[in-house]
Amino acid sequence: MAMLRDFHADAQVSTHKDVAEDPLHRHRSAYAAIVTDGAYLELSADGVFAVEAGDIVIHPPFHRHRNIFTRPDTCVLNVPLPFCEAQRIGYKVLKPEEFDVLRSVALKTPDYAPAFILQHANGVERYANNAGGCAVKAADLLRCHAEITIAEICRNLNISHGHLARAFKRFFGASPAEFRGELRFRRALSSILSQAALTDAAHVSGYADQAHMTRDFKRRTGVSPGALRRDVRFVQASTG
Repeated sequence: MAMLRDFHADAQVSTHKDVAEDPLHRHRSAYAAIVTDGAYLELSADGVFAVEAGDIVIHPPFHRHRNIFTRPDTCVLNVPLPFCEAQRIGYKVLKPEEFDVLRSVALKTPDYAPAFILQHANGVERYANNAGGCAVKAADLLRCHAEITIAEICRNLNISHGHLARAFKRFFGASPAEFRGELRFRRALSSILSQAALTDAAHVSGYADQAHMTRDFKRRTGVSPGALRRDVRFVQASTG
């Protein structure tokens, strides 16, 4: 799988001239987004973050999100990262002290940039933003309580199911059920890559059974859990 092996690539510059919104989308490969100018909201199963110039966003593989660009001429430098290391670190929004150095390395020495970013992208971790009202509150409940039902969330927030569904779609670009499914997939991905038995990974992640997990996993990633794990093992063996 190329997404696991071909991370020694040049950084790609993404410029967003206007205040606009990106639809919900998934990146198969892991990458670091180095924000050089402007600002935007990033919305995903990990929360809502107000990202601005001087921030670095670590995206693990298969991360699904949408962006709302809140300032014109927002510019982002996207640097491919190695699959396993980025998955281990997970999604993070950081304001590193070494930002200028990290940006310079990404532009001037692209082959060295991924390892350098992972080694030095420490700093103040940004906190999730509270924008979004009931949609964000409901997302927090889904994230923290895997077994909570949509009906319980509506009662907790004193809103109707229809109101919550509209707010979720408007803000996250997905329904509450789709959001829950993404969280379940993320739990399964972590469990699978930790070498848990696939039946156990399905159970702890909230799937009905292994077959259900495999179908959902292939729909989201294009590969089966077993195939992904075999490829990860190959990469670890060849780079170890």
